[in-house]
Amino acid sequence: NYRLFLWKTGLRAFAGSPLLGIGLGQVTWWNQFLPFWRFDPLSVHTRGLGAHNDFITYIAETGILGMIALQWLFWRLFRTGLSSFRRLHTADQTKQFLMLWVPVCAGLAGFYFRTHMFYSIQGMLTAFLFALLVKQCENNLQTREQSHRTSLAA
Repeated sequence: NYRLFLWKTGLRAFAGSPLLGIGLGQVTWWNQFLPFWRFDPLSVHTRGLGAHNDFITYIAETGILGMIALQWLFWRLFRTGLSSFRRLHTADQTKQFLMLWVPVCAGLAGFYFRTHMFYSIQGMLTAFLFALLVKQCENNLQTREQSHRTSLAA
């Protein structure tokens, strides 16, 4: 019941300010500015808690504009990985790449269902995996360009 109450409150906060949201970090303080908060019996037990869902938290805090920016980042990460995957030539390269790309894709999908993707230890792991994916894609591209130059020279 607590989680459903927090999700409902996050969605109501988004509905109140759908374009720009209520501001980053504000969901833990919504008891100070949401008038309906005081009248719900569950509010006493959930004071200071966030929405317990990254998607609801982020859309409530940043609104549609912030969610568009985040979805663009996710799309670029996925598309970068997909284009790099299509350029792999050996089974070893594919194995190494998939060992990284699959957890990144799982993390992107998990954004819609879990919490703490962008802060705490989970946030550090998310940033680390995203950085590893980008570096892997850069390395794959450089390797391909070098092999292409070598084949042209021969």
